[in-house]
Amino acid sequence: MTEGILKRKGESSARLDALADQILPNAGEHRSTKLRRAGCGYSGSILHQAVSDTHGNLLTIDFKSQFKSCKHENLRLLTVLHGVTSLDKVTALRSASVLESNLRSVLAGTGARCLGAIEVEIVRLDTLRSAANAGDDSARKLTVLEQLSDHDLDACVLVHFHGVLDLGNSTLHESAIRTFMLSVPTWSRAPYQIELKGFFSDKSVEDSLRDIAKYLVKGGNDRLEYNVGFGRLPDYDLDAQLWRKGQGRSDRGGETVTNERSLSLSEIAFLDQLWISLMIRRSDNRGYLIDI
Repeated sequence: MTEGILKRKGESSARLDALADQILPNAGEHRSTKLRRAGCGYSGSILHQAVSDTHGNLLTIDFKSQFKSCKHENLRLLTVLHGVTSLDKVTALRSASVLESNLRSVLAGTGARCLGAIEVEIVRLDTLRSAANAGDDSARKLTVLEQLSDHDLDACVLVHFHGVLDLGNSTLHESAIRTFMLSVPTWSRAPYQIELKGFFSDKSVEDSLRDIAKYLVKGGNDRLEYNVGFGRLPDYDLDAQLWRKGQGRSDRGGETVTNERSLSLSEIAFLDQLWISLMIRRSDNRGYLIDI
């Protein structure tokens, strides 16, 4: 009798999980609503706007403390696209640890100073394939992800790093550091895996550091959607505006419009748990940071 009840409960739970895989939020739903519907309304992860804002302010303070007095020409925004994993928390966390280890090894002894954040983003290759046009940013992203993925995955986790690199006291020139990074086999599998971009000379270092800090703690998936390229799609904007004005909300007699670009509820829940696991690697919940 008991075994039968447990079996039925297990089957019901599996059906609910499968349903969550298919449920997409409506166009115009705010991030907080999506998180609540995914069961993460009070998780405290960086996906919550208030938490992200707090961590952005903290990182801004750290950046200014370390780099405010640096010259424009010595600062770089470093991006490392480390790898793609399945939607498995243990695998994604292991990939993040390898990224950190590789970065510390490459920069050790160079005199370069680096502070930045590991970022995890859920991507769907099929969504990118449908959105990609030759030569645009989504096509470039698709090319990289397909070469980084060892498996035929549609939904996967992109593990990467963004940070500020100070070359002022480095014993190596930028080109040599780039060469060192590309010598890591994991980082030379696809184009654009390593990017070093200079700061804008017509913008103050302080303003640049503040903007970068906010960008680094946005949670990977902006608005909890798949990032397919630059900007928003016009039809998505229209749907969102209608929903927020009440004309597309079922509770006001409207017909809801599903947001096809949104993560499913199960993907939101997974991403939330993955970010929490990254955060608690440090006692101050900033375990996603890499400070070299």
